[in-house]
Amino acid sequence: MKSFLLVLAVVLAVSASGFAQAATESAASAPNFDDKYLKHYMEETSQQFLASIDGLTEEQWKFKASPESWSIAEAAEHIALTEAFFNGMISGMLKTPGEAGMKEKVQGKEEMVLKNIAVVTQKAQAPEPVKPAGKYASKAELVEAFESMRAANLKMLAEHSGELREHFSDGPVGPLDAYQWLMFTAAHSRRHTTQIENVKAASGYPKT
Repeated sequence: MKSFLLVLAVVLAVSASGFAQAATESAASAPNFDDKYLKHYMEETSQQFLASIDGLTEEQWKFKASPESWSIAEAAEHIALTEAFFNGMISGMLKTPGEAGMKEKVQGKEEMVLKNIAVVTQKAQAPEPVKPAGKYASKAELVEAFESMRAANLKMLAEHSGELREHFSDGPVGPLDAYQWLMFTAAHSRRHTTQIENVKAASGYPKT
């Protein structure tokens, strides 16, 4: 239950109606969601995140568009912390026996994750375990932590090919299998990479 509540907050108020709409719209055009597809998506979102924070000055790194909004440093820390959280959650799933009949319940949710988790629609308070709090001493340390966890998640995909579809955990839109949770992890990083780009586009953002 505790992990479910944490994941629910991380989703940032994704609506059930949005998921239903995505399922309807994508039913006839869904790509082949295999290990190759997910590996590419995980690598792509990692590259996009790292590119979004590369070469920033200290002033740009810490700039806030408003007192209540996150800086790029805070959004980046949230991405790194959440990457580690999902790694632990999915690792735990793989140690738990799968439940009969669950495959039917999770079928077709990949498009829903891609279309809803990765898109910023509403803001919500991040839960304490993944809330930015200056955990990393430097941007270099943050990048190292993220790269280490994303590499661990890619290794999980490679080492548990096929098995990922046999393990399940509940979430804000019902159950997802471990493959879908890895996709969720990558989509989450893309969501906050978009947030970082929005900070750069904000009025008053330092140009140099």
